[in-house]
Amino acid sequence: MSPIKETQVKGLDKIRYPAKEVGYEYKELPEGWWHKADFLMPHDEEPTAFEALQDFMVNKIVPSPTAVELAGNFVSRVILLEVEHPKKDTYEYVRIMISPTDIAPGTPDAEADLIVHINYYDLMRVLCGEPNFDIMTPLWAGAGYLIGNVTAGLDLKDILDAAVEKERVPRPSIWPLGNP
Repeated sequence: MSPIKETQVKGLDKIRYPAKEVGYEYKELPEGWWHKADFLMPHDEEPTAFEALQDFMVNKIVPSPTAVELAGNFVSRVILLEVEHPKKDTYEYVRIMISPTDIAPGTPDAEADLIVHINYYDLMRVLCGEPNFDIMTPLWAGAGYLIGNVTAGLDLKDILDAAVEKERVPRPSIWPLGNP
């Protein structure tokens, strides 16, 4: 017998498995994946999250007129990525500033607008532009978490999506573009 009480509410049974609902499945990238990623500078070994984000900014965000225009619409934001690497059993901290744009290793001096805890390979899948996968996919699925201003996370999502030429998904009115 199931420990969950039977219910007549449609879809309630899916609450136990949110990852399936949003189409999330964890997967590690194959050995040497970084040699094929078009945004990365040459690396002898798997890049750190900071190295990958820095290369992404230089080779994808800056050359994208749409990403640059979007970033210009946002208020200044500080986002702290807490990136968990499953093979190294470590956390790496990368701070991102939006409008003006800056990426640096470590934690920010000021309080972050948003903290995003994400798996290293999920982040790399985002940066590689995997179809039907964005920065929010693992978070909505419960494979990571957000603490702080969700609108800042959506701003980051829009910039990353534009940089890999994904179609921009309109936001709900509760989280307007660039709203503090």
